[in-house]
Amino acid sequence: MSDSHSVHSVPGMAFFDHLKQLRSPKERLRDSVTKNDVQELLTLLAEGIDPNMPLNKYGDNTAIHLAAVLGHFLCIKELINAGVDCDLPNGNDITPLFNAARREHVLAMKMLLRHSHSCHGLSTLWYDGRWTEFLHSSASDSVLTALLISSPDINRMRKNLTSNILASSFHRKFYQSVYAFFLTGYHCDDTSNFIDKVKKAINDQSNSEDASNGDTPADKFLLQTDSLLNMKCTHRLQHLCRLKVRNSFHNCNVFYGSEQLHLPTSLKKYLLYEGEL
Repeated sequence: MSDSHSVHSVPGMAFFDHLKQLRSPKERLRDSVTKNDVQELLTLLAEGIDPNMPLNKYGDNTAIHLAAVLGHFLCIKELINAGVDCDLPNGNDITPLFNAARREHVLAMKMLLRHSHSCHGLSTLWYDGRWTEFLHSSASDSVLTALLISSPDINRMRKNLTSNILASSFHRKFYQSVYAFFLTGYHCDDTSNFIDKVKKAINDQSNSEDASNGDTPADKFLLQTDSLLNMKCTHRLQHLCRLKVRNSFHNCNVFYGSEQLHLPTSLKKYLLYEGEL
C-alpha cells in the first residue's frame, strides 16, 4: 500500500492527528507554544521531548524564549514544571524575562519571576547594559511597576539610580510606577519637593482639556501617591509588616521568595500588591 493511500485511508479527525504525527518533534513543540496549545505541550512533555532544544537555526531560542515573546504564561508554567531553566539566555544572551518585558507581557514576566533564581529585582537588572537601556528608554509603566514589586528593598540600590528611575517615571507620566515606588517603601530624600510635583501634576490633570473627574488610572495613582506622601492614609500595622517581610528577601526577588513561603494565597497576594497595583 502506498504512503498516499495510507494517508487518505485515515478518516475524519484522525487524519489531522496523523498529519500532526508526521511533523518532527521540534515542529510540534514550536507549534504547541506558538498556538498556546497547553494540552499538546503537555502531551509532548509526557512523551519525553527535550523542552530545551533550540527551535530555530540561529539564536538558540528555546520553547520558553518563544513563550515569553508571545506572552503565553501557561506554556511558561508547564515548561518550568518540566524542569526548564527560566533564567537561561539564548544565543544572543537574551533571557526569557527580557523577551517578556520588551513585549509588555506582564503576566509572563510575573510567572518567570516566580521561578527566577538570578533576578533579584531592579537591583540586579539595572547593572545589565541591555536592561539599563531598556528601563531608561522603552520600558512601559506596567513593566516597570512589575519590576518594582519584585524588588525586596528599593532603598538598597544606589540613591542616584533610584532617584533617576523615579524622576524618569514621573517625567514619562508613569504614575503607577511612581505610586509603586512609595508603596514599596521608597524613602525620598526631598519629599517636600516631590509632594509639590505631585500636586502640580494633579492640578494639571484636572485642568487639562480631557480632564475626567479623577476617574482615570493616572488620576487614581497620583491621588494615592499624594495621600501616601502626606500621610493622609494611616500606615496600618499589616502594611508595615508586609514591608518587613519583603525586605527580608535578600537573595531573591519577592515573587520567588513569596512562592517559597508556606503562606495562604491571600497573604502571598498581599505581599505582591495584587489588587492595589
